[in-house]
Amino acid sequence: MKFLNLLFILITINLNAQQSRFKEGETVNVWAASGSNMRDKPDAKATKLATIPNGAKVTVQANIGVKIPFEVEEFKGFVVKGYWLLVKYGNTEGFVFDGFLSRLPAVTKNDTLGIEEYFDKNIGKIGGKYEVRFREEGADSMRYAKPNEKYNLDKYDELGFKQKYKNGVVLSYSMGEGGGGYNIELPNGTLYEGYYLIKEFFYSKESDIISFDKKEKSVNIAPKEEGAGCYYDVKQVGNKIVIDGGCGC
Repeated sequence: MKFLNLLFILITINLNAQQSRFKEGETVNVWAASGSNMRDKPDAKATKLATIPNGAKVTVQANIGVKIPFEVEEFKGFVVKGYWLLVKYGNTEGFVFDGFLSRLPAVTKNDTLGIEEYFDKNIGKIGGKYEVRFREEGADSMRYAKPNEKYNLDKYDELGFKQKYKNGVVLSYSMGEGGGGYNIELPNGTLYEGYYLIKEFFYSKESDIISFDKKEKSVNIAPKEEGAGCYYDVKQVGNKIVIDGGCGC
């Protein structure tokens, strides 16, 4: 019996030790509008060593032993789950909550880029836009661009395209007379990362609300009053996060 108990403990420790998404030596980014607290122990009540600002980079350190789970309620109903992770910020080492870390660069409050420009600048495109479709002046319907056809997307009132990025992100965009929308795929992303992006790029504190659908396990953004505005959903689909929605008038 003692042998079985010991075996169970060793298996549990091994499984827990593999839970963090990040590996020793990785440099990752803080995604927390008010900053992320670094503590001297993996405990929310431990001594705070620093508040690491949003957008700052930290380096993952060797963390021997079991990863200790932790969770934060970002807003009512939406709980971000993760683990305490030993990192180095500047010359200081301490523990932070890895649910607020990302391999993607953070969006800062001074950033005026649109979401397509954000991916262009921070990740890098693979090839040009593809599945390009648009409606030419006087045409009744949209058509796909022909191979090697030269076009200027800025001159069309109705258009759509897809763009691939180096880390597997795929962005699709469509625009018509009534508004436009995006479909964004984040491979190996988290629901928090998808929420963070729609909040930064599409959410208006004055006119919108963000909610969590427990049944669908999705984060949603919608206008406070039905009608014109932005509607977006963030869901886990297989091993990727999908952001889907648009804004209309």
